[in-house]
Amino acid sequence: MSGSRAGVVLQWCAVILVLAVVVGCAPKPLPIIPPVQVSAPPEPSPQETQVSGSQVIVVQGIPDSLKILVGRRWAVKSLSYDFKSTELPYQRSFKIRGDAIAILPATSETLLYKGQYFTTIFVNQSDKTAKAYCDQPNLCREKKKGPFEIPLDLYYSKTPYDWAEELESAKYVPIEQEPGEVLIEGRPTVSYRYVFDGVITQFYIEKFFGLPLRIESVNPDGTKKSVVYDSPRFNLVSQAEVIPQLS
Repeated sequence: MSGSRAGVVLQWCAVILVLAVVVGCAPKPLPIIPPVQVSAPPEPSPQETQVSGSQVIVVQGIPDSLKILVGRRWAVKSLSYDFKSTELPYQRSFKIRGDAIAILPATSETLLYKGQYFTTIFVNQSDKTAKAYCDQPNLCREKKKGPFEIPLDLYYSKTPYDWAEELESAKYVPIEQEPGEVLIEGRPTVSYRYVFDGVITQFYIEKFFGLPLRIESVNPDGTKKSVVYDSPRFNLVSQAEVIPQLS
């Protein structure tokens, strides 16, 4: 019996050994790795579609060429021009130096506010104020020359500086063929088209100083509008020309 018991023990030992080998050789489970969050690449900004009348317009952001062009305006320390517009029956002269602007009416235009006549308007763009003065005794009431406070927008019109600043955030309308250089007042300009309030507007920007000299648009009702900065003179306005000179 002792021999058979020894045989049984040996058999159990063999079974245990086989099980240990099988368990030791079994493949180990792989560690659980959390999924990697892969962000989708940002989609390019879609082109914006606007409607002008019955025309569908596809617009884009401002091109780099225009950013460089209008950036040149900072070299213009002073500017004078004659302002003409289809919405204004008179031509007015503007003289700009820094934040100071002098507005002179046409000889046929009478400036009047609250019963007071005046001949020149001085604008301070830093504090958005306008003051009028009268330097013609035959027009001045009670011999008063001023200053007279008037609303800024009463006689003020957008300057080339104002338009250039707005152009930097405008929507560009690509055209199949750029007209190339166009001479305005003998100065070469570059033409761009943009959308303002849903209206396609054409700008003719002076090539060297980066300021618009002519602006044309067609309203949804078909009426045409144009603004011209005639006889421009760059960096020739003195400080004395844009501040009141009262004797």
